[in-house]
Amino acid sequence: MQLKVASKKLASMLLSVPKHWDGKQAIEDMRNAGFPHWRQMEWIGFYFQFLCAKHLAPIMRIPGPRYGNVEFDGLYKIPWDFKAHAMSSARDFSDIHDAPYGAYGAGAA
Repeated sequence: MQLKVASKKLASMLLSVPKHWDGKQAIEDMRNAGFPHWRQMEWIGFYFQFLCAKHLAPIMRIPGPRYGNVEFDGLYKIPWDFKAHAMSSARDFSDIHDAPYGAYGAGAA
């Protein structure tokens, strides 16, 4: 139950995050703010991380804990790993990290 409440709280805080991102503007925003990953090719994921830090910092510890070589993006009740994916009108793979490998694995149509 505690995780459900935490998830709802984080979701409500993320409502202020813009839904449509312009790549050039996103990179400029990250650069101007001194975000260390503004030059990364995978700008979508890093921009989401940047936005989460901006919007969730009041309640979430960012960055999150480190376990060996694995560092989580944030901590609020549990460790969180932020994910963002470009969406295509042809097919939405936004839930790929929650699906078993077989659902989208090699040879999946």
